[in-house]
This record gives sequence, C-alpha cells and structure tokens, in this order.
Amino acid sequence: MTGEKGIMQASTEQHDGFRGGLETFVDYVWHCIAGEAKYAAQELVRIIDGFEPVLWQHLNDEIPAFVDLRKYSERLKGFHSGFAVEAEKTHRELGILAGAVFLMATHDVEYEDGIHTDFPPIPSAISWGLRNVAWWVHRDWWAFAPCDRSGKMRPLDIPSA
Repeated sequence: MTGEKGIMQASTEQHDGFRGGLETFVDYVWHCIAGEAKYAAQELVRIIDGFEPVLWQHLNDEIPAFVDLRKYSERLKGFHSGFAVEAEKTHRELGILAGAVFLMATHDVEYEDGIHTDFPPIPSAISWGLRNVAWWVHRDWWAFAPCDRSGKMRPLDIPSA
C-alpha cells in the first residue's frame, strides 16, 4: 500500500516470532475455561515467558513504525476503513453487551492520572449496569481481564520462584 517494498518486514518477522507462544497461551486459557486444565499461575507465567522477549520488542518497535507511516498518509488514505469493517464484524460476533463489558474489563481508569476515567462517554447508570450487572453474565470470561469491575488494574499473579 505504501509502495515501499519490505517496509513492515521487521514487524512481520516479530509477529512470526511470538505467534506460536501466543497460540499456546490462548489454547491454555481456553482449556482452563472449558475445565480441561486446571489454572496454574506458574504455568501461565511459563507460557508467557516463552514469547515475552519477542513480544516486548515488537510492542516497543510497533508504535514508532506506525508513526513513521504518516509520511505515506496520502497513499494510505482509506486504509482505516478495513479496520472499521473488521471491528464491526468482531462487534457483531461478540454482541453489544459482552463487547461493552470487554471494554470495561480492559479500560484502566487510572491510566495517565485518570484523564480517561469518563471513557466511554456513556450515562453513569449504564456504566453502573455494565460493571455491576452485565459483568456477571460472563464473569468467567473476565477472569483474565487486566482490570477489575471498577476499572482498576489487577495485581499480577506472579508466583515467586
């Protein structure tokens, strides 16, 4: 799309480097949810530690890579529409209620000193309903969410060696 061959090659290679570990992580979580495996924090940490170095490097490199794409803004016009289509598909599959709770479960209200506390901009009664009623419909889904019902980051369950 940019016309520059190999511009995202490093990013693609990094994706290949952590994909297997991420798939192992997802499989483990689904086995735990299905009751086919007993959740063990040590096992989860072991799995994450296996792909963490490549993922960490990728996350550090990806933002500047995206920012550098600004110089191709004219060539990338309309590219975001593909993201919008994919987001809409995911939204339909997840459903509005679970999607809204997912948003709450991954939104750290204390990030950047709390300047995003009122995100998403919805009435407080709806926010209360999502956090205190809808959350419980699929509470097992949110067991691995980074935030609790109030939007505060959960402490990491990292076992001592």
